[in-house]
Amino acid sequence: MMIKRTALIIAAISVAFLFGCYPNKPMYEQENADRIAAKGRDMMETWLEKNEPGAAIEDCTAYIAWTNYDGNNYLTDYATGKIKHNGESKAFTINTVTGKVYFEPDDKTKKEFNKIAEVYFDKALEDIGIIPESTESGYAFESYVMAPVDDGDSISVVPYVYSFDFGLPADVEDLEAFIYNSDVRLPIFVKKSGITVSDDTDLSTYDLETLEELEKEYGVHIGALTMENSKQSLQKNDSRDETGTSLWEYGVLLETDGCELLGRVREHKEIRNRNTNEFKVQDVAAEPIFGKTNSGYSISFNDDLNEYITLRAYEGAEMLEYDYYLVDEYDFSSDNDTSEDGIGTYWRDTGDGCYVLSCRSDNSTLRIYNNDVLVRKK
Repeated sequence: MMIKRTALIIAAISVAFLFGCYPNKPMYEQENADRIAAKGRDMMETWLEKNEPGAAIEDCTAYIAWTNYDGNNYLTDYATGKIKHNGESKAFTINTVTGKVYFEPDDKTKKEFNKIAEVYFDKALEDIGIIPESTESGYAFESYVMAPVDDGDSISVVPYVYSFDFGLPADVEDLEAFIYNSDVRLPIFVKKSGITVSDDTDLSTYDLETLEELEKEYGVHIGALTMENSKQSLQKNDSRDETGTSLWEYGVLLETDGCELLGRVREHKEIRNRNTNEFKVQDVAAEPIFGKTNSGYSISFNDDLNEYITLRAYEGAEMLEYDYYLVDEYDFSSDNDTSEDGIGTYWRDTGDGCYVLSCRSDNSTLRIYNNDVLVRKK
């Protein structure tokens, strides 16, 4: 199996290399950036005269957005910089089309915003029947006010970028009142991971349309969300110009001769293009093949659905009569000593008439990869 696993590592490194080397060139003229900066300074000075008399602009430049999808820099309608007032500096951003002003919050304010936003989002999930039994320890809830890329009469375009995090709108005084007043405020971007729900919760009912309705009602955009129980896992994620859900269902892929192959039995994806609103559905079901050979068993499955699967057997199954070596089919030869190339296994008794094929070295459940073979120990 060394070839297979080495190939996966090489592929991952290759992807990182390809996507890490960008041309990183400006997609704008500097004179246009200077124009945005000058306009932003003028507009901010006017805003300060009205709202913070005595404050002075320390610096102001055009906000240049970088997108990791092509590695280039794009000019936006925003100007950003710092102001100083009563000896204290704070960062600002102003939209030169609409005049909307944002200020970067301090750490204490940001933490308080996240805390209130998480309670608000949890209530939204609860209202549609998602009640966490637990949440993965160490996770970090993320949220921010979504300053739009193309606000007002803007024609600004940054490929695959739909909002910026500039902090809080300047007129926000009460965080809780702002967050809960979803009818008038900007949307709030949220990310939450590691939610575990009861097995009675059918995650297949929370399709993309259901979550989009929640987003609309509560004024949020779910950039990432993961929920699971012992039978299902549901994720919502953004990817480039798409947003969508992916439902994984786990269970018995195949049952034969008192044995069961266990893994992901189905993946159901719903994808919406954020530009065109085009909606697509993709559904993939498991297609395992489990066959006897002269020396043991061969196993194959559609590995775009499962990275690996596991195997269990019940009392009386023919497979329980032997222990096995697990070998990649590319490494297997009847002329070779499988004890050198393979992983030693044994049947671990779970105490309920069931036996799980496990690694002899550390007692962990054996992971079987596509096109592996089980070779009987002689």
